[in-house]
Amino acid sequence: MFGSADDSKPIARRFPRRPVRAGKDATGGPGVASFARAYRVPIMIAVLVATVVTTAAVTSALVSRGPPKRPGIDAATLAGTCSAAADKARQDLAGLVVAALLPAYLRRTLEAVLARLPATDRPHIVVSQDGHLPEVTAVVGDMQKQFHAAAPDIAFSHIHHTQSAESGDDGFGYMKLSRHFGWALGNVFDRGHPRVIVLEDDLEIAADFFEYFSAVAPVLDADSTLLAASAYNDIGQPAFVADSARVYRSDFFPGLGWMLTRRAWAELGPKWPRGFWDDWLREPAQRKGRAFLRPEVSRTRTFGERGVSQSQFFHQYLSNIKLNAEPVAWGSVDLQYLLKPTYDRALDAAVAAAQAVPASSVVAKDCSALPRPPATGSHPLSVATRAGSLGAAFKVDYGSVGAYPRAAGAFGFIADVKAGVPRTAYRGVVSLQHKGCFVYLVPAGGAPLPER
Repeated sequence: MFGSADDSKPIARRFPRRPVRAGKDATGGPGVASFARAYRVPIMIAVLVATVVTTAAVTSALVSRGPPKRPGIDAATLAGTCSAAADKARQDLAGLVVAALLPAYLRRTLEAVLARLPATDRPHIVVSQDGHLPEVTAVVGDMQKQFHAAAPDIAFSHIHHTQSAESGDDGFGYMKLSRHFGWALGNVFDRGHPRVIVLEDDLEIAADFFEYFSAVAPVLDADSTLLAASAYNDIGQPAFVADSARVYRSDFFPGLGWMLTRRAWAELGPKWPRGFWDDWLREPAQRKGRAFLRPEVSRTRTFGERGVSQSQFFHQYLSNIKLNAEPVAWGSVDLQYLLKPTYDRALDAAVAAAQAVPASSVVAKDCSALPRPPATGSHPLSVATRAGSLGAAFKVDYGSVGAYPRAAGAFGFIADVKAGVPRTAYRGVVSLQHKGCFVYLVPAGGAPLPER
């Protein structure tokens, strides 16, 4: 059992006898051979018994001790190491890139992700490919090599979703997209990640994209009145934004680079829709009065003129969104003001202090020469209130939701309403900057809608 590779050979073959003359031992000495012949059987029996006893003792010791230990690592340490690795995987943020048919777009997005990886809170990158288009597969394989070369500490996974034919959708693009999103999110959350940042394959991201999400994550975790966070501002054209450190609450889901928590997915995943998932997420049945976070200056911008939406609004509203070019030191920005009680009080005060004017009047105003507090992002609504005392904050009463597009149209930004909520609105108020002025488009009555 414990011998050499030749242990299977009989002992007599491995150690052949030397010829011995009668009455002499192997060395030629007298009497030894005779003694051996006389006691051969008892000696062999004794050796056999000793071997059996020794083998049983060794086997018992091995069984009681368990599997052999690695050199320098006992079983407890090894188990702890595995547990720590599993805990680390569960703590990691995941960056999910959803791709399908646009290899050139996907490469551009992944190159941006690689270039913008943060120094800390580095995400596990997962590319979810819908189908098996060879050109897309090749891009993912090439980018995986680039990630491994430039950021070997970053986990990079490539998963495939194969569409199944379902009656009623006739392969409609929005149906396929929704199924893919639901499958990919479920796959990533099943890996144990606490949060997932979702990117589509036609998005450019700002230098502080990941840092922004790291900053808002604690707020999202602490405030149950929030459902998700986005890096996009639907009214993010240069004419309507100024402070790159300012973050808002919104009742409208922006999408286009967003973060969801495991807690929210546990609720949304089981009822994920067959189509139009983003509009579905904006419905009251899903929101349940909860809001979203979004920056004043976008951290994402779409370059996807091609795609499922077939360039809807692209040239007029999407292509000229300002992508943040002034990275913020988010670690020094206090975002506690985003918690609902604090934020709502500040919003009420800011709107009350603003001067009521018609839309045509504020569109013609230029507040850029007026004195104003520095834009720090530390408490945006209180900044707006102080600016209002200087005559630089205005509110426009747009009346009913049905009349909102007319007020928004006066400024020239996207004016649609979904599920009764204007884009970017919170409690009915759309906040923006225009020529240095703080502007609030407010519902009938000139004040935010009552707190929910």
